[in-house]
Amino acid sequence: MIPATLGLGGYTIVFAVAFILLVLIAGTIVVFRQIQRVRLNSARREINSSIAPETSKKHREGIISKINAVAVFRQSYFPKFTDCNMISEHATKSYVQRMIGFDEINRNVDRQLEFINPHIVRSPGQSTYSFLKELREMANLTELDDYFIERLSFLHEACRFRTVCPFGEPELEELRGILKEFLKILANNQAHLSSISPLTSKAQNNGSDRRPSGGITLRRGIRSQKGTKMVEEIPLLHVGGIVDKGKT
Repeated sequence: MIPATLGLGGYTIVFAVAFILLVLIAGTIVVFRQIQRVRLNSARREINSSIAPETSKKHREGIISKINAVAVFRQSYFPKFTDCNMISEHATKSYVQRMIGFDEINRNVDRQLEFINPHIVRSPGQSTYSFLKELREMANLTELDDYFIERLSFLHEACRFRTVCPFGEPELEELRGILKEFLKILANNQAHLSSISPLTSKAQNNGSDRRPSGGITLRRGIRSQKGTKMVEEIPLLHVGGIVDKGKT
């Protein structure tokens, strides 16, 4: 009787190897697709915006305190035209009083209000006239009369935009006197200003445009961060009456 034996010829080996390779390739494809699917699902998950969620509470508080320290530094330090290097470089120029006046307005108006209440901030591109008008309505500051606002706003415009208007030592001294009165008003109403809520500030900022009647609009070309050309419109005050009042 002839024994039954399995004959492993050349074709059988080739088919076996091909089958094994096919299984390996199919398995690799399946594993690769599963990995891609897991990555895609992870990318679709909501990003956890909490600070250091996987660390201990003590470590997290240390990180938060450092972040708050950076915010405090940003409030306490800002670029100035009147630092030592800048003043020494432009001390003999005719526009040095404009630089000083611009810095003092920024420090005694914008920065002072920001320290009292971080929600009371000037909107981007907002004129001083519009900002002070909104401040008066928002905080009910009756001490800020129309002439006070107009004169302070005009002197700010003279520092920054109106190069044809004179701005020397007399104008700088007048500006400092107005700012001194403004700081007294803020000191007398500090408790009320610090209690203004963000909703109140937002409601005032969403109001109508408070461009001064008879004013003009300064148009100048600027470039955005993306490099595209834009036109910025800056409402300016009507000069005649304000200049005449300032000389009296």
